[in-house]
Amino acid sequence: MTSFMTEDFLLDTEFARRLYHDYAKDQPIFDYHCHLPPQQVAENYRFKNLYDIWLKGDHYKWRAMRTNGVPERLCTGDASDREKFDAWAVTVPHTIGNPLYTGTHLELRRPFGITGKLLSPSPPMRSGTSVMICWLRMPSPPAES
Repeated sequence: MTSFMTEDFLLDTEFARRLYHDYAKDQPIFDYHCHLPPQQVAENYRFKNLYDIWLKGDHYKWRAMRTNGVPERLCTGDASDREKFDAWAVTVPHTIGNPLYTGTHLELRRPFGITGKLLSPSPPMRSGTSVMICWLRMPSPPAES
């Protein structure tokens, strides 16, 4: 049995592995289905935290959270960014079989180097370090001068 999400995840042939590792791996990310406002990308906006860049504008994640019974205040409401992130962390294991599950792991693996099954069905404060690691790996913006 192979490990969960190896460096060759979804690369089923030698040709695919060669193309990815020799040509694509170190290229910039081209994301044509991005939930970031183009203006933020163009202006090199410094995101506040992982919620800000990853969940704030992603209606697919909100839908999964709602389906999982998460209250609206934790999807798009008045909860703190951390509370919303934690609600997503609790939802992720319930998305197995949905592209959100693998996408979530790839989105945290490639930019942050976080590997393994990352999020837990337990409430985040009890689920161990994976949620804290995800949250803490996103650098805070510098103080304004």
